[in-house]
Amino acid sequence: METSFPVIETERLLLRKAVQEDAADMLRYLSDEEVVRHMGLNPFNSLQDVYGELDWYREIFQVGTGIRWAISLKGSGIMIGSCGS
Repeated sequence: METSFPVIETERLLLRKAVQEDAADMLRYLSDEEVVRHMGLNPFNSLQDVYGELDWYREIFQVGTGIRWAISLKGSGIMIGSCGS
């Protein structure tokens, strides 16, 4: 039985599960050298890179070793980042 993914809501933001439909948004910020500089990542080059990241998000949640939320702007659904451990 999979645990449901927790959702956190603020006045402006929705922290939710990242899904395949977020891939283009993720590529936009994860391909920016300034964004990934302090994340220990190289800039992403393709959607395939993003799909690997999404797979990792799913895996750490399923096995209980971590969680990554998609940070999206409320009302637009646009993913602007992620957070978690």
